Amino acid sequence: MLPIDELSSISPAEMLLQWPRWHRLVALLSGTSAVGGAAPSDSRWSILAEPDRVISESLPGSLFGGNCLPRPRADAGDEPPFLGGYIGYMGYDFGASMHPKAAGVNRPAGKDAPAADEPGAWPQCQMHRCQAALCHDGLKNRWWVVGQPKFAGPLRDMARAVATAKYRQPTDFAIGPVASAWSQQGYTDGVTRAQEHIARGDVYQMNLTHTLAGSFSGSGRALMAHLHSRSHAWFGAYLESPEFGGMRRIYCGQSPELFLKITPRQGGGWLVQTRPMKGTRPLAADDGQRRTAEAELLASEKENAELTMIVDLMRNDLGRVCSPGTVEVTAPRGIEQHGEPRSGVLQATATVQGVLAPGVSLDALLAATLPGGSITGAPKLRAMQLIDEIEPQRRGPYCGVVGFFSECGRVELAMAIRTALVAGPGPNPTMPRTAPVAGSMVADPVLHCDRLESGRLCFPVGAGIVADSVAQAEWEETLAKAAVLEAGRGGGV
Repeated sequence: MLPIDELSSISPAEMLLQWPRWHRLVALLSGTSAVGGAAPSDSRWSILAEPDRVISESLPGSLFGGNCLPRPRADAGDEPPFLGGYIGYMGYDFGASMHPKAAGVNRPAGKDAPAADEPGAWPQCQMHRCQAALCHDGLKNRWWVVGQPKFAGPLRDMARAVATAKYRQPTDFAIGPVASAWSQQGYTDGVTRAQEHIARGDVYQMNLTHTLAGSFSGSGRALMAHLHSRSHAWFGAYLESPEFGGMRRIYCGQSPELFLKITPRQGGGWLVQTRPMKGTRPLAADDGQRRTAEAELLASEKENAELTMIVDLMRNDLGRVCSPGTVEVTAPRGIEQHGEPRSGVLQATATVQGVLAPGVSLDALLAATLPGGSITGAPKLRAMQLIDEIEPQRRGPYCGVVGFFSECGRVELAMAIRTALVAGPGPNPTMPRTAPVAGSMVADPVLHCDRLESGRLCFPVGAGIVADSVAQAEWEETLAKAAVLEAGRGGGV
């Protein structure tokens, strides 16, 4: 682990855009506060890496397979949380597969046979092995290179070359007209069906989603940087995947919500934390309107009840794997600002944490908590059955989790929401025909790992439905969550 002080003038988003385009990239970008531009402590670190291996549809046995977490290092101090390991996602359907009884009895026709460019056709999970990475400390504005020396040395040299490169990176992308794949009427009818089940006592709350979709062409990295500059996502994620099932795919996540964070606990053991969100309002540009909306969200009995139900659900989930008496709600409810005015949102958030019981494996932790309660509903199992029955499309990576598993035992996973899923036809045209000259930052100008042509962008969005939900208001809430995408349409040519 070594600092790279000559990179202090380069931001993580700039590094993403400058990354040599003949090298595949995975990145976790931590955003800033919507007010003042500071990096919140919950989104301190950004990580960029070139994976050397990709595992799809299963989890790597080196980190899973029933093994308990390693003993926390007492000397970890202020070092980067990722020291090499895996970066990737586990989709909603992967989490749902851990609950065999969750399958609905009236699944819509065609839901099991999604088109190749729909979210449901993505791998259920995908893990990118990264034996070295660049890590940026947003609080101290300092870059580090971490990982195996064999891989960290070349990565450090590449980063230094990026810092001195004077070439122009293409930043073009175009998003075509975007529309709901379910339609407004279909979604509001779905809200009505969900409320009928609530009235019968099947569930107290249910998360209902739909997918906005349109054409896409251009640079996925440019799309990611553009959206991230407006979302200020605390848990941004960008993943370039090799061809899978005849399609190439790029994941551009702008999540504000922490699902699980595992860190060494002072005094020994591992602390696990989750921060569910329920309750959303558009982020107005006017200070007075913003304060009014914040007060309204804070006082809303409906939104408070939604969050309280999910907090109870997450307490129960963590209680299955944490030592007795350690699970607690450390922050019952607070309002956060995420993104820029007009394209950002206000979010009501709570914090729940506990101490993992000795011997608990990652497998056991994931089985106890996936899928996340904030994107299913309560009770979780019945809500998942109704989601499978009412929603016309499989969710794919959306509403799953995305983040890292470090070899040192640390884990950070965000809810896979506010996410653009971009897919285009293969075969993979990103491999350079000729290798770049040694020491040169110039490779084949046509073949790039981040470019897709004739592709399709899907941006799923959802809202929590309760007994007193108003269907039109829930529809409008989903569109507010997609405002950052609308802002991004003007960023490409």
